[in-house]
Amino acid sequence: MDPTMCRAGCGFFGSEKFDSFCSKCFKQHCSESHQQQPSTAHCPPSPQHASESCESLVAEAPKEVPQPEAPLATPPKKNRCGACSKRVGLMGFSCRCGGLFCAQHRYGKEHACGFDYKTLERGWIAQANPVVKADKIQKI
Repeated sequence: MDPTMCRAGCGFFGSEKFDSFCSKCFKQHCSESHQQQPSTAHCPPSPQHASESCESLVAEAPKEVPQPEAPLATPPKKNRCGACSKRVGLMGFSCRCGGLFCAQHRYGKEHACGFDYKTLERGWIAQANPVVKADKIQKI
C-alpha cells in the first residue's frame, strides 16, 4: 500500500478511507458539498465506503490537537525567608519542606518544619542494611 498525496494538493498524505484526501481537506470537502447540496446527507461516496456518511468518517478522523497558549509571564520568585520574611538574596537555604529560609531559620526546629525526617532516614537505613537470615540447619 503506497502512500498517496492528498487530492486537494495540500502536501499531506491522503487516505483511501477519506477518498484520497487528508483528514483536514476531507472535512473541508464535506462541509463545502453540504453547503452546495443541503438535501443530500452524503458526500460523493468513494467505491469502498459508499454507505458511510461524511459525519461518520469525520467523527473517526483524528482530531486536531490544540496548540497550547504561550504561558503568561510569571512574576519572579521572591527571595524571602518563609519564617521572618527577610530578604535572603543568593544565600537562601532551601528546606525539604519546600520553603526558602535565611541563615537564622534554616534548621527545621527554627521554622517549625513539617517534613518527616525520621521516616526518610529509616528508609535509608533499611535499604542500606538488608535483613540477613541464615537457613535453618537440620539436625541428624
